[in-house]
Amino acid sequence: MLGLPLAFLAHDLGEVRGSRELDDDLVELASRVPGVRRVAPSVRTSPRQLAVAVGALTTLLTAVSVRAVARPPRTRATGDYAAVTAVVGGHLASHVAQSLILRRPAPGLRGGLAVTVPYSALVLTRLHRRGYLPQGALGRDLVRAGAALPPLLIAVRLLGRRLG
Repeated sequence: MLGLPLAFLAHDLGEVRGSRELDDDLVELASRVPGVRRVAPSVRTSPRQLAVAVGALTTLLTAVSVRAVARPPRTRATGDYAAVTAVVGGHLASHVAQSLILRRPAPGLRGGLAVTVPYSALVLTRLHRRGYLPQGALGRDLVRAGAALPPLLIAVRLLGRRLG
């Protein structure tokens, strides 16, 4: 369970390295879409800002992982861990979409497909097989995680801009 932050970093270090080029491509693409042109430049993130955001998310993932290990199985801590693991693995779909739109691999895609997605699938399968996730709990926890994700990502992005 403590491997989640490492699996996340396997994906996100590639994303940090290629963020400038990806930002340029996405802003250029967005500038062709009416109504999006005005906001496109405001979503730029420098590699330093993204590194701060990745550090903050890694810290959060570490805290969720340690909490799940420290608490007994079949508790909310295990459910939170499972939901976060599913979100970390599942968010690679956005990178696949970016790659298809840009017609080239998006930064972080290879590390995510090679490490993050298999890690998430393996851990979730083991948690389920061992009965650590009550029936229906993962769905409920995913809804909670999905609701918390947008404000969390906005907060981390703002933190990255402030500190980066």
